[in-house]
Amino acid sequence: MEKAYKKNFLDNVIARLDFATELPGVADTLPAEVAAIAVKHFPIDEPKKLVGRELRINPKGEVSTKSFDSLTEWHYHGKNREKSLCVAPRFMFIVHKQYQSFDIFKNDFLPIVSALFKVYSNDKSIVVKRFGLRYINNIHFNEDNPTSWVQYLADKLLPIFEVAEDKKQICRAFNNLVLNYGDMLLKFQYGMNNPDYPALIRSKDFILDFDAFYQGLQDENEIKNNLDRFHDEIEKLFEQCITNKLREVMNQ
Repeated sequence: MEKAYKKNFLDNVIARLDFATELPGVADTLPAEVAAIAVKHFPIDEPKKLVGRELRINPKGEVSTKSFDSLTEWHYHGKNREKSLCVAPRFMFIVHKQYQSFDIFKNDFLPIVSALFKVYSNDKSIVVKRFGLRYINNIHFNEDNPTSWVQYLADKLLPIFEVAEDKKQICRAFNNLVLNYGDMLLKFQYGMNNPDYPALIRSKDFILDFDAFYQGLQDENEIKNNLDRFHDEIEKLFEQCITNKLREVMNQ
């Protein structure tokens, strides 16, 4: 994560805001101030038009559909599509698929947040009801014995493998732990999800998925403070989950 490792196993790092009410006008047009910041950090502009539909079944069993007004989600991407931004009436998020550092990530996320609050704070039309930060690690090795992780991961993560009399019969081993810090929740999912399920596990892949969030009203300063807090708690838990051997690999 942020221990100055030369490489990481991160597939996605995501920060997301959910709004209590729709941002006025965003379904049709993204404010120029927000669009200017967005294209500066995410130069590929690809808006997506969405059309809502309702399925109806009458007492005779006849099916009909009704279309609603369309809305636009404002999608932007990095020049190599290594990162993305989406702004919609009810939410916004960024995702880094090639994560380099927390500082770089913050520099992409916070200017968009500031632009939204600048545009909508005067009439109090921006109300953030949830903010979350998520780090998804997929630790992969081309090695035999796919369920043997004692070299790389802390012992406290591994007892699930001992339940099976024959480890070669395992086709999925996954855990879900939620921690309540009072002013944040941290959902930690970890284990071998196995993309080939229900086939037997053959690929040595271990997921460390950290999702920190706060459900409650937050202003711009609280979002900035929570971003740092979420990152620090995720980093702390990540370091508790790995061994010095994995640290060596990440520094090679």
